[in-house]
This record gives sequence, C-alpha cells and structure tokens, in this order.
Amino acid sequence: MRSRKLSLCIPLLVAVLGAPALVHAQDAQALYEEGVAAYAQNQLDVACPKFKQSFEAGRQPAPLFMLAKCEEKQGRIASALEHFEEVLRRGGLEQQLQDQAALSVTSLGPRVPRVTLARGAAPENARAVLDGVAQPVGGRAILVDPGQRARRGEAAGHEPKAVR
Repeated sequence: MRSRKLSLCIPLLVAVLGAPALVHAQDAQALYEEGVAAYAQNQLDVACPKFKQSFEAGRQPAPLFMLAKCEEKQGRIASALEHFEEVLRRGGLEQQLQDQAALSVTSLGPRVPRVTLARGAAPENARAVLDGVAQPVGGRAILVDPGQRARRGEAAGHEPKAVR
C-alpha cells in the first residue's frame, strides 16, 4: 500500500514542480513576442524592457540578441556591446545571428565611450559613484553609454561631492 501511494505521489510532484518552469517559458515567449511587435513598430522604449524581461525569465539567447539590437538603435552602444558579447559567449543562436553579433561587437567596440576614474588627491577610502553605481578607481577604463553622467566621490567622514 505504501509503495502504491509513493508511486502516485511521484508523478504528481514532477507535474507540480515542473509547472513553474513551463509557465516561466511561456511568459518569456510572450514577452519576447511583445518585444518583437514593439520593435517592428520602432517602439524601442517598449521593446527593450520586454526583451530584457524575456531574457531574465527564460535565459534564452534570442531575447538577449534583440535587447542588444534595441539598445544599439537607442544609441546605448556600451550596453549593446556588453549584450552582443554575452550573446557570443552563450552561443545557441543560428549562425547568421551569431555572425551579426560578432560584426556588431567589431563595429561598436571602437565607438563606445570610456571613462577612467582616478583617485587623485582623494583619501584612500574614497570611492567613485557613476550613475548611482560604485565603480573601481585607479586606471581601469569603464565602458559607458553616450550622454550625461552623474558622478560623485564618496569617502567616510566626508560629504559626498559631485564631480564634473
């Protein structure tokens, strides 16, 4: 009797535990299709978030590729470059799309603005914040999307200071 109950429970558990993954995949596909429709109508402010949500829900390469294309069209070339490079690392797309991603990386790379944050005379415990995100200080170039940047320096015992 006990073995019969167990044999009935196992398929039920598989069905129940497998259901969230299936729903997630369906959500990811629906978001992707909404993104494609918005992209086709050049509604990039709608399409880009849909592709991002689709990728986060399903971790598939097609939404990531389309997110990169969308960001490139918006002029967010550092973000696009990062995502095209991730597409190439992950693989899983048709060869034609992989080739497109590789061409985009080659094309965008030299055009992406870079910022290097130097400590200068700031205290040793100082840190730089660029667009609300703490960044490494000291010689490493950071790729940034074109446009205005919000920069500030912070150090314990000192008031944060906006940097121009």
